[in-house]
Amino acid sequence: MANNVLKPDFMKISEVADRLGMSRRWLETRLKTDENGECVLQFHKYMGRSKVWEENDYQALKEAVTNTPSKSTHAMKSSGSVLCPHQEQDPTSARKYVH
Repeated sequence: MANNVLKPDFMKISEVADRLGMSRRWLETRLKTDENGECVLQFHKYMGRSKVWEENDYQALKEAVTNTPSKSTHAMKSSGSVLCPHQEQDPTSARKYVH
């Protein structure tokens, strides 16, 4: 009997970057720069330590990326990361979807 476990429609960073037409490294850099700055691109959730996006998260990110100018990686702050207001408080909360 086949295992018919339904998996949630989460996208990993490489799939999100592909859909944006950019490289994974580009997206990682943009997210890191934003995380330490204005927090306008932080629409992902976490599955363990991995960033994941649902379709509505991806659409919000796509809109924000097209409306946010790119910053140089040299502008990244060296201080620790900041939890953005619309980011999940519990980084393990997406685990409830994994069986």
